[in-house]
Amino acid sequence: MKGLELNFSGSRFFLIGIKGTGMSTLAVILKRAGAEVTGCDSPEVFPTDQVLIDEKVPFLSGFGAENLDMKADYAVYSDAFSPSSCPVLAAAKAVPAIKLFSYPQFLAFLSESCRTYAVAGTHGKTTTTAAAAYLLSQDSRKSFPFFAVFGSELNGRGPVFQGTDEMLIEACEYRDHFLSYKVRGALVTSIEMDHPDWFADEEAVFQSFSKLAMGIEKGGFLILCVDSPRVKSLCSWISRNRRDLVIVEYGFTAHGPFRIRHGYSIDLLQYRSFNFEAQAREIIADYFGAAILASSILLDRPDPKLYFDGTELISDEILGTLIGSMMKQMESFPGVHSRGEEVASEGGVVYIDDYAHHPTEIRVCLENLRLRYPAMAIVVAFCPHTYSRTAALMDGFVSSLSLADIVVVQKTCQSARGETAEHDNARDLASRLENQALRRAHGHLESAVYIEYDEDAASYLASALDSGGVCVSLGAGNNRHLLEMIRIKRRREAE
Repeated sequence: MKGLELNFSGSRFFLIGIKGTGMSTLAVILKRAGAEVTGCDSPEVFPTDQVLIDEKVPFLSGFGAENLDMKADYAVYSDAFSPSSCPVLAAAKAVPAIKLFSYPQFLAFLSESCRTYAVAGTHGKTTTTAAAAYLLSQDSRKSFPFFAVFGSELNGRGPVFQGTDEMLIEACEYRDHFLSYKVRGALVTSIEMDHPDWFADEEAVFQSFSKLAMGIEKGGFLILCVDSPRVKSLCSWISRNRRDLVIVEYGFTAHGPFRIRHGYSIDLLQYRSFNFEAQAREIIADYFGAAILASSILLDRPDPKLYFDGTELISDEILGTLIGSMMKQMESFPGVHSRGEEVASEGGVVYIDDYAHHPTEIRVCLENLRLRYPAMAIVVAFCPHTYSRTAALMDGFVSSLSLADIVVVQKTCQSARGETAEHDNARDLASRLENQALRRAHGHLESAVYIEYDEDAASYLASALDSGGVCVSLGAGNNRHLLEMIRIKRRREAE
């Protein structure tokens, strides 16, 4: 098995937008692969600041042209930026000696040189990628030569890097980015309407995923969570059109060995169940999907037995043995940063941060919190991400957020995609939710309000948590810091 043909030892990289979740992971991976890495980003503090500091990756504040490392061999930039609005990117583009890539272009570049496996889906792809990376880095699999790039990090651990033969990536459908990757095997978690600034409708999303499936290398594999109706349709379609692929379906509604049972087992391992705290069905499906994917990646190697403990073999069924071993290890999965992450527990309040910014993700997050904290009120600070998504999926946002008890809607996160609007429809969302609360027509919702400024939002939420509860920062915006602001206010009020 060939390793990465590109030797980055001694190469200089400059990353524009280095604090992005995927970009910060890439920065650490490149450094561990022997490169010199620097970059620049907004002066705003993000959770990824600490990741870069811990890994001793230096970065500059701002996007001025003067920040560019003129001696860089490569420059990689977040796809959210363009030369017309980002001076440092324009400066990099003007230097012929610098090889310039967008983030997805660079992942495509890497995929040409090492065997690549992708996790795609409208929801669940970060958790599934992280869980698969976790499983591939346990016990005897610590020698498995792979690295993983996804939009977060495992709680309590840095990025996963064990070698350069294989790459596991979270593959995003936005702007059809994932179609540029050379993929040996893929897993699809879900297909729904999203990114209305790019996709006209759900059928257009489906067509993009169909192209991803058709582009998998000959003789590769495709793993599909058929609990999603559109993924089930993809399963039927690709089975007819790519007979050379190994196609595996899993989920609570699947047929065959990977049907998930409500006792947290699968038909393949019908006499074994696994112990997880109460979780929403979608998250349990992500866990089993990760184990199926990790096992499939290992079995795609010439000698997979090198990477698991032979003493654990209970039969000649290697796949069942691998998945059983991995699901046992999933019981100690540390979770993913900003995906239902418990940040603190203090004074009768549990503080949770979650990146959910699509109605389905929000529903799963809140249903999961109801299972984990059944007797506690759920108080949400939600920061919408993009005007177009809020407008296109407004009904879904109202329905999902109504599962909380109290909701504060903040102003829409100013996406670097360049969207503008005369009126922030976050106010419309708050108004719709307030009407829901008055009518008590759906869910648990008691009250909802729009609050633009963080200080005011933190004060309101601190008062709302007077009797305790679960406080959740939701959305793709940078509103995690609200949790600390609320904690400080509650401490002061208690003194």
